[in-house]
Amino acid sequence: MQNQRSMRVLVKNGFAPNGPPVSSYSKALHQSVPLQPMALTPDQWHFLNPVFIETQRLQIFPLAQVHQDALFGCLAQKQVTRNLAIVPHPLPRGFVGRFIEAARWKGAWNGMFALADKTQNVIGMIGFRAAPLAALVTADLVYAIHPKQRGGANERGSKCLLCLFIPALSA
Repeated sequence: MQNQRSMRVLVKNGFAPNGPPVSSYSKALHQSVPLQPMALTPDQWHFLNPVFIETQRLQIFPLAQVHQDALFGCLAQKQVTRNLAIVPHPLPRGFVGRFIEAARWKGAWNGMFALADKTQNVIGMIGFRAAPLAALVTADLVYAIHPKQRGGANERGSKCLLCLFIPALSA
C-alpha cells in the first residue's frame, strides 16, 4: 500500500484488491508494513485479452451488449430457435441482453461468441457448453446462424473455425 506506483500498474493491467490489507514484516525496513493483496481473476484477464480468430470469410470474437440487435434478429427466427434448447420462442426482447451476459466467456469451458462476416456484421453465435467436472468429459457445440446465412460456406466455415478457436482458448 505504500508503493502507489506499483498498485496503479497492477490496477491498469486488470488486477483488483483481493480482501482487506494485511500486515507483513519487511526485512529491508525492519518493521511491519501494510500490504494489499491483489488478484487477476479469469473474468478480468479474458475481458482484457479477448480472443479474436478470423478466416477469409468469418470471424469469432467475444459477444458484447452492442451485438444485441443483430443477435436478436438471428435468435428471434423460429427456424433457428427450434434447434436451440437454451433459447425460448417467441423470444422476449430483454432475453438477448441477459443471455449475452450469462453466456460471456469467463475462461471456463462454457461460453458463446459472436460469429461475424469479414465486415464484423454479426450473423450468429457459436460456442460450447461443457459438463461439470464431476461428469463425463463432454462438451456441446452450440451455434446459431441467421437463416439468410445458412446452408452455405458460412455455416460449414463456422464449425471449422471453432475447431481452430478451441486451441487458442487453451493458450
